[in-house]
Amino acid sequence: MGKSVQVGHAILCYSNVFGPEATQEDVYNTTVGEVLDAVLDGFNGAVFAYGVTGSGKTFTMMGSGENKGLIPQSFGELFYKLNARPGATISVSFLEIYGKKLVDLLNTDARALSAKTNTTTNLEICGNSTRIHVRGITEIVVKNETQALEVLQDGCKMLHFRQTECNESSSRSHAVFTINYTSCAGRRSKLVLIDLAGSENVKRSKVNRDGVKEAGEINSSLSVLGRVVEALNSGSSHIPYRESLLTRLLQDSLGGSCKTCMIATINPERRKESEYRQTMNTLQFAQRMSKVVNRPKVVAIDNVDKRGSGFNRRELEETMTRTMEEFKSEFKGWRDNLENLVGQNNRTSFAELEEVKRVHRENIGAKEQHIEDVQLEAARDEIERLRAAVSDRSREAERYIEETNEKHRRETRKLNEELVSAAAAAACNQQTAARLEAELIEMKRQVPRTHGLTSQLEVQGAEIQRLRAALESVTRERDEAMGKMNIVSNDVGTVAKRDENAKVSNFKK
Repeated sequence: MGKSVQVGHAILCYSNVFGPEATQEDVYNTTVGEVLDAVLDGFNGAVFAYGVTGSGKTFTMMGSGENKGLIPQSFGELFYKLNARPGATISVSFLEIYGKKLVDLLNTDARALSAKTNTTTNLEICGNSTRIHVRGITEIVVKNETQALEVLQDGCKMLHFRQTECNESSSRSHAVFTINYTSCAGRRSKLVLIDLAGSENVKRSKVNRDGVKEAGEINSSLSVLGRVVEALNSGSSHIPYRESLLTRLLQDSLGGSCKTCMIATINPERRKESEYRQTMNTLQFAQRMSKVVNRPKVVAIDNVDKRGSGFNRRELEETMTRTMEEFKSEFKGWRDNLENLVGQNNRTSFAELEEVKRVHRENIGAKEQHIEDVQLEAARDEIERLRAAVSDRSREAERYIEETNEKHRRETRKLNEELVSAAAAAACNQQTAARLEAELIEMKRQVPRTHGLTSQLEVQGAEIQRLRAALESVTRERDEAMGKMNIVSNDVGTVAKRDENAKVSNFKK
């Protein structure tokens, strides 16, 4: 990756230059990655690919197979970073600029009707250099990378393509994919990702009449884009944003309040003179584009207070002031011309003076019409913001009601469970009380019999005491008899021993 390109003897410098060996990830990290970070910080951002047909714009933005383009790659990083931003939401929209029509690619009914009747859709570009939005566009809330990819793929199926001599699958429209980020505080910023249709030589492309018309519309819009860039670089007081839908949509991205990145794609293998000129035109346009100065600003928090009439009045007053300054400057020029004509005396005719007056009146009428248009657009924006505020409040109210109902349902279920448990405990207590009462009755019934048994026990106890005393007396008498027997036994033994001794003595004699 370098910073310059050499074509012949010319050396052209840019912010970054990617060679054929660069990967999609290399391009993403240097371009969309930085802009996406700014969008998450509250800025608006735009990234678009510019180049001749077949130079790789669609591959760069959309990708193919395993080689994810810049748009699919942005989904992965976006939802990864949202893990640290709880409460934030993402919605996406997808449109194409086909000829002089805006086509909502996520509204299949409108897309089919537009193709069938060849009429314009109900989409309308509104706003100014600080804020551009498309009224009537379909926005889909996506929760994860998979959902975002599905929406992108569904929209791509609806894009206009045509086979030409220069490109087997040439885009016939400018594709505009927008990611809307709303922070938990209510700040709404956007990232606009655009795959521009490529310019091409009608003769070399060898297309039919419809193809010629499509190529003419594409070349015309890209030509206006070139004039806008030239006007911005020259400091002109009039920037022709409104001369094409493309430049009107890019108004806040070119010289406005967005952080913008343009990717110019070229095919270095083309060696014909015409192809060399196309490559040089792309490189020179990219160099002019790099000189356009934007003034990025953090988007204001978009809540009900900020959507009030004061916000629109301030924008309207600024626009009116700029318009009046332009009018005064032009009027001074007309007056100077008139004085010069009058000073020429004999060389000035009455017809010339009338022509100056007529031009003067026409310009005044145009300015008055422009002021009315600005006022009408401001009023429309005010209504749109109020509608959005009401819609947001309505969604919040519905969410609060649903949360309250869910809380009530949980509490009701808990109370029911407690009631069932209490009823079961009460039933168990009733059974226990009945059993104890039955036992008490049985015990009371057995009390008289118990008294009789007590008397019998007392008699038996007395008898036992008497028998025990008799037993003790007999035992004592036995012991005394045994004692006497022992004494007698001892006396008998003594006498026997004496007799034996006497017998022995007599024997010895």
